[in-house]
Amino acid sequence: MKYSGELSHTRSNLGASFRSDKDSIIRAGADALEPMGTKNVSLRRLYSMVGPDWIYGVVGTIGAFAAGSLMPLFALGVTQALVAYYMDWDTTRHEVKKIAILFCCGAVISVIVYSIEHFSFGIMGERLTLRVREMMFSAILRNEIGWFDDFNNTSSMLASRLESDATLLRTIVVDRSTILLHNVGLVVTSFVIAFILNWRITLVVIATYPLIISGHISEAMAAT
Repeated sequence: MKYSGELSHTRSNLGASFRSDKDSIIRAGADALEPMGTKNVSLRRLYSMVGPDWIYGVVGTIGAFAAGSLMPLFALGVTQALVAYYMDWDTTRHEVKKIAILFCCGAVISVIVYSIEHFSFGIMGERLTLRVREMMFSAILRNEIGWFDDFNNTSSMLASRLESDATLLRTIVVDRSTILLHNVGLVVTSFVIAFILNWRITLVVIATYPLIISGHISEAMAAT
């Protein structure tokens, strides 16, 4: 009876110890799953990280502006071709031939400027990714040994962050900027062509822009 009592007491202690260890592991896992505090970073600091590759940024910006201006010029060429069909046959044939040659030249220019744009921003993005990963890896190595005992700082988590954070930064700084510059070139060229053709109608269109934008914003807010 004595030994059985001691055995049952030992089992109960082991069970309680096991449950307490299990609860502590669960609590630690729950704490690890809690979102970590994030620090806001300014856009100025983000764009300053591509400073060493500014020459590629300048060349890529020129290429993006040129690529964005091709679409309005293409629309202008199509319009001129349609207008040419309402002229006499000789004039129509001459105008269509001229516009076809311009389209062929535009296709060659389009290939060149798009290649320059993607080549320049591609190099800048890859170098930014490499630079960020090197900075993150060096910062990881400067931490104490106990820092790696945290569930958020395991080798798999750190490797995942090295891969995803640098790619996300490239998307924000390089890829989004490429689209923005492309659209700026498109809008500027469109307005230049519009003002040259008929500045009065262009001013009327610009005056209606706030109404169009407010309508889109109201529709988006109503949908959400």
